[in-house]
Amino acid sequence: MTFLICILLASFATYLGAQSGDSPKVPEPMYKAGAKGVKPAKPLLTPEPQWPESARKKQFEGVIVLEGYVGTDGNFHDAKVIRSLQPALDAAAVEAVGKWKFKPCTKDGTPVNCKTNLEIAFNLF
Repeated sequence: MTFLICILLASFATYLGAQSGDSPKVPEPMYKAGAKGVKPAKPLLTPEPQWPESARKKQFEGVIVLEGYVGTDGNFHDAKVIRSLQPALDAAAVEAVGKWKFKPCTKDGTPVNCKTNLEIAFNLF
């Protein structure tokens, strides 16, 4: 069994950050890809998530959508599941994107923080 990871970098108009008071503070300014002069982030290193054995045995497959932002450091921050597939797969996706590296979004040639959604697809072949 193998799976394919599909990555979709997309901007979204409203950032749906965590509501608790102890959640990480989102750095300002925060941009969105496609805004005037803002170029989207580009993935450089995208290690595949580990497919949990429990999910593999039950043949779970589909797409998980994460929201967060690509920072000026090229890391994906504050990953939050906004479309769940199965808890173990969701956790694997969040863990994996924590290891990913990006060429950051740029505004007028300067790296900026950029709101981004990622789609991670787990598919059986």
